[in-house]
Amino acid sequence: MTVPENSFFRIEENEVLFLTIGYTQIGQRTGWLDQAVIFCPFCGKKLQDREEIALNSQTTNPSDPIN
Repeated sequence: MTVPENSFFRIEENEVLFLTIGYTQIGQRTGWLDQAVIFCPFCGKKLQDREEIALNSQTTNPSDPIN
């Protein structure tokens, strides 16, 4: 796995905050390793909890391609 030069945060349409940890090439495609962020890495404040992430993730279409 390769670590991206600039790791980044993003908020999905389901309002779950993710941090991209790394990526790998899979043939002609890129596979990303993302982790849901529970605590702010800068101040430690709790941003979301596992139950909230699970609930919001259920609203995502399972047939959507993996980013």
